[in-house]
Amino acid sequence: MYGRRKVDDTVRYWKAVASNALAARAPALYVRLTGETGRGRETRSPQQLADYFLRCRAEQDAVLGLDAATAPGFYRDLAVMEYGPGDCPGFALCHLAAGARSVTCVDRFPLVKLSPPNVETLRALMTRFGD
Repeated sequence: MYGRRKVDDTVRYWKAVASNALAARAPALYVRLTGETGRGRETRSPQQLADYFLRCRAEQDAVLGLDAATAPGFYRDLAVMEYGPGDCPGFALCHLAAGARSVTCVDRFPLVKLSPPNVETLRALMTRFGD
């Protein structure tokens, strides 16, 4: 809880301010220094990342009360906005595969990077969707 340790809270506040300032002015440097991608810092294979994005979509569907039978009709022709896509637009691709008309990714900092690992992740997702 904030307020009990005023020195610690003050240090945490100023670290956050400095971190946000760096990310705003030099997002690529921020990602390189922190390793922050939006999904955490651990290294995962493209298959594991594809699984992660599919789990996120399944969790979202559950919150919306959708199942395998109702999800395609729900997403068909929908314009989706994803806030905070991180460095890989895998979640957006999941929505397009579900029938969304478009997906607009919005992030405070431009982190999307079509690096070889991210492209492999997107390919792994596309093979899961089939035709």
